[in-house]
Amino acid sequence: MTAAVTAYDRHEESAVNTESMMALGYAGDPGDQLEMEVVRKRSFSSDTRWELMWKHIFCDLEGRYIVWKTGKALEGSKVVLKGRVKEHGEYRGISQTVVTRCSIRPT
Repeated sequence: MTAAVTAYDRHEESAVNTESMMALGYAGDPGDQLEMEVVRKRSFSSDTRWELMWKHIFCDLEGRYIVWKTGKALEGSKVVLKGRVKEHGEYRGISQTVVTRCSIRPT
């Protein structure tokens, strides 16, 4: 019975976090040029037909998620990201801004 209570509490906590993340919205509109300080949350790579592709997930100072797919591996976690908003997406109920043609520099 205690496992059920713990699972219910975890579910309620994740629902609150998801709702607060959805309320943050997106960074810019598609086609806008962005330049902002971001913190890298995670990066992972996968093999494609052409080359190794990296997907970097950042969080800006307001807590919005920024996603960049590239062939470049990154070092360092805090950077200034400059790029163009490609589209707005959603992953597991959390809003994400997908950017393209980015350049980064350390903060």
